[in-house]
Amino acid sequence: MKGIQSERLKKIVSYVYKNCPLYKSKFDAMGAKPSDIKGIGDIHKLPFTVKDDMRDSYPFGLFSAPMGKIKEIHVSSGTTGNPTVVGTPRKILNSGLR
Repeated sequence: MKGIQSERLKKIVSYVYKNCPLYKSKFDAMGAKPSDIKGIGDIHKLPFTVKDDMRDSYPFGLFSAPMGKIKEIHVSSGTTGNPTVVGTPRKILNSGLR
């Protein structure tokens, strides 16, 4: 199980670093690179995502897939500031991983 988790973690970290400017800037600010993540034991090296990141990136700044690949969008009510937006790509919806 740790092997599967480690491989998936390395893959998603590399993907978001390449495709989401917010996460790239968070990694760069920490002096970290995706290659620093060797496995699930390195999860403590990842930057946190906080609610303000979601609000400050409104509406689509946290998306790491092009809008043409987004199948579903969910938006909060935004009671404490900007609403938060979450998008799910077709590939994830069709995989049963959500």
